[in-house]
Amino acid sequence: MLKKIIAGVMLAIAMIGLMFFMGDAQYKVLSDIKTMGENIYSEMTETGVVPVNVNASGMLSVDRLEKAAKNREEFFEQLKAELLKRKETFTVDYNGYYKDIGTSVSNMLSKINSMDSKSTSDDGDFLVGSITSMAYNVRYSSSQASYTFTVKYTDSAAQVKKLNKKIKSVFKKKGISEMSAFKKVKTIHDYVVNTVQYDRTMIEHSAYAGLVDKKHETVCQGYALIMYKMLTEAGVPAHYVTGHADGQSHSWNIVKLKGKWYYLDAAWDDPVYSEPILSYKYFLVGSKTMNKDHKLSKKDKKLYKDKISASDFEWN
Repeated sequence: MLKKIIAGVMLAIAMIGLMFFMGDAQYKVLSDIKTMGENIYSEMTETGVVPVNVNASGMLSVDRLEKAAKNREEFFEQLKAELLKRKETFTVDYNGYYKDIGTSVSNMLSKINSMDSKSTSDDGDFLVGSITSMAYNVRYSSSQASYTFTVKYTDSAAQVKKLNKKIKSVFKKKGISEMSAFKKVKTIHDYVVNTVQYDRTMIEHSAYAGLVDKKHETVCQGYALIMYKMLTEAGVPAHYVTGHADGQSHSWNIVKLKGKWYYLDAAWDDPVYSEPILSYKYFLVGSKTMNKDHKLSKKDKKLYKDKISASDFEWN
């Protein structure tokens, strides 16, 4: 006999409207929001309860139940796998109560970010930093849940593949593998600044657009994602961070050398002038220098503030 239960439809929406100014990324909020660094997420809000008929074994079919995540870790492993494929619409089933997973998009992405594999630079900061919007709804019973996600990215799966190929080619030509850690950072910094141009149309945001596309144009988000990916591939610890610079939303990096973390802002070392300029004003600087015009987001401040060296890295 079919039983009636109450299934709630919950909606979490993460949207970002993008407007960029001279190396800074300013995001226009399109919904009620919760801020997580540069990306803006709304809290989950209940939209109502809907009676749903389910059989005694639950709301999921036998086939789907076999593939469903059996615990929280499995759920996020499946979610991460779909995100790495750059799927825009997909479903993840869970054999448990939906509140085990949590209801905040920002917390979900923080979890995904923490699942950083040493075998690839496609996940971690690069994956989460490449997500421009994320929404989901969940249909649930007392013991099962089905999440349908809708996600937008800066790069497609095919573009990420081409980006990785490009990085390998650059590394081979530059002899990156034979360099010291500092030399790797400087060579990658110089290459990015000399290759990438700031997109004055404010259209391109991706690492692919900056490094692979013929125009080589992107905004600060793209610069920082490129630096993160190249440094990670080179074996240099780095992170993609967000916050504000001169009052505008912005993205840059932190890099670890000789046991200490330093800031690096490739976009601001590539100022928009009539002639190309290679600057080192924001190359491996400490908090005393960076805090004059850069401010970390609350999320990244909590994660990294106490790790950053106060003084600049001495290299010349």
